[in-house]
Amino acid sequence: MKLHSFWDGLLGTGTTATTVGGDATVTLTNGAGNSITIDAIADATGTNAYASAYNYYALFQSASAYGTGATPVGGNAVASIANDGAITIGAAAAAYGTNNATAYATVYNPISQDAHAYNGGNATVSLTGDGSIDIGARAHAYATEGEADAVASVSGGISQFATAYGGGARVLSRSVSCGLGEGTIAKELAALQERYSELEIGSYPYFRRSDFGVTLVVRGTDRDRILAAIEELKVLIRNLGGDPQEGLAED
Repeated sequence: MKLHSFWDGLLGTGTTATTVGGDATVTLTNGAGNSITIDAIADATGTNAYASAYNYYALFQSASAYGTGATPVGGNAVASIANDGAITIGAAAAAYGTNNATAYATVYNPISQDAHAYNGGNATVSLTGDGSIDIGARAHAYATEGEADAVASVSGGISQFATAYGGGARVLSRSVSCGLGEGTIAKELAALQERYSELEIGSYPYFRRSDFGVTLVVRGTDRDRILAAIEELKVLIRNLGGDPQEGLAED
């Protein structure tokens, strides 16, 4: 579940008027007696059987609040989950081969919450309630004659990020998307963030029926540094075999 909400209000009159950014809130409520189940399941049978089940960012929340105008005042950003029921997130892969069999089951960042508030707003993430959360991966491979290989992994677990920036200069952003996996660019992206420590570089995977990829968003107050970071991002994406597509600017 992902929700962005933006609105502007006017505080003051005439030359003293200040544009005030609105609040951004995304919530998920799972009441007592209810359940949320998100599974990826793959089964394969054949001479050389290969089964792969990936469950990435099963529950993903992102809320961002910005201020606008010459003297921006930011709103608050809130991402929250209230769970009094049951949440189950998993991946299961099974391969049965008369020769070779390979099975991979991966759960990556099953529950991820992000809240970003700019220009003086507050950022809050929360996971509350008395319900249960079950996260797991299972892989099984069986080969009658050749080799069998089974790998099951869970990475990330429950991740929560909240960032809040004080008022002052307006926050600008640029984005680049590509058809590479987040893990493919993770090392290079971390090095780039170190070189541009005054900027925030966010990574947002997307998954569609026909493809997957990641959108990289660079935020900060220095336009020249943002543009320089974007150019370096495009170079490293090309070096990794991707095709960078620059998105719309938020100025």
